[in-house]
Parts: sequence; structure tokens; C-alpha cells
Amino acid sequence: MEAIVQKISNIWRTNLDLLEKDDEVNGVSGEAIFSIFKILEPLIIDKYEKLKIKFKMIAGPIISIDEETEMNPVIELNNKGALELYISPYRQIVHFITFGNKIMYQENYHYPFAEERTGFTIKDNALIEKYRFDFYNLIKVLKLERYPKGYTPIFLSKKQISELSAKLKYKYDFLSKDAMKFMSANL
Repeated sequence: MEAIVQKISNIWRTNLDLLEKDDEVNGVSGEAIFSIFKILEPLIIDKYEKLKIKFKMIAGPIISIDEETEMNPVIELNNKGALELYISPYRQIVHFITFGNKIMYQENYHYPFAEERTGFTIKDNALIEKYRFDFYNLIKVLKLERYPKGYTPIFLSKKQISELSAKLKYKYDFLSKDAMKFMSANL
């Protein structure tokens, strides 16, 4: 998992350097893996404060937490105003991040905490704008509100998420927040 964390963190670092004042970063994630955002937190705060970069993310309904601290930096970033977090009522299976209208990274489908992930970069401005439109449309269609309003996430550790994913198999991606809450109560 450490290699994946480094890979994704490096993608963020490289592409954030391309951004200009008032650009926007929009991302769709599954569980907002805490270890990635632990690395990225200082960089996101720096870009937010210096360039007024707007970070917006859709994730959930399960949000991963560090087993020791029981926290995820995306919650802290949201509370500080550096990132707007929207909790989805079900796991999004298309994960992507747009860096302004300059570049986009999309991951191929993967299970939660997958040890191997593949993805690709897109530099086509029209396609990037389409994904940005889809991002805002998802917020509108699902009637998502910025956390802590709207859906309350289910906070689980990596171990709990792995157990739940193994138990549910492919259904993990399609169960509602309420069904996930019920299933995770027995972990």
C-alpha cells in the first residue's frame, strides 16, 4: 500500500505545481485514504493560502481513518476551509482528480485499499471540462451538501474496510450508506 500512497501523492505534488491563482482542484475518491492526505495536508494548505486554490472532493460514504488517531486529514482540511468535502451516499467507482483545466488523472477501477492501481493522465481541455461538469452535476443530482451538513460519513480503519470489502465483494460498491452502516456495525 505504501507504493500506492507515494504514487498518488507524487501525482498530486507534480500537478499542483502547474496551478495558478484561483484555480480549482476537483476530486472523486472512494474512502479518501488517510495516509495519502496525511502527506498532502501541508501542500494543500500551502496552495490554498498562497494561491487561493479551491479544493473540492466527493468521497464516502466510508472515510478511512488512522487506527491510532481515529482521524483523517480531509476532515481537518474541510474544517479549516482549505478543502470542501462532500460525502456521497454510495461509493463512487470512477475516481479522478482535475487540476484546474490543465490536467486530469483518472484511476482505473479498483477495490478499496487495492495494492495495485493503474490510471492515466488526460491533457485534453474539453474532456477535463466534461469531468468538471460531471463533478458538479454529481453534487447537484445527489443533493450533496458540504460536510458536516448532508450525509454523515462512516469512519472505519483500513483493517475494517478490508474486512467489509472482503465480506461484501462487489456489492461494496453498490450498497447505500445505510446498508454500509448496518454491515460495518458488526466488524
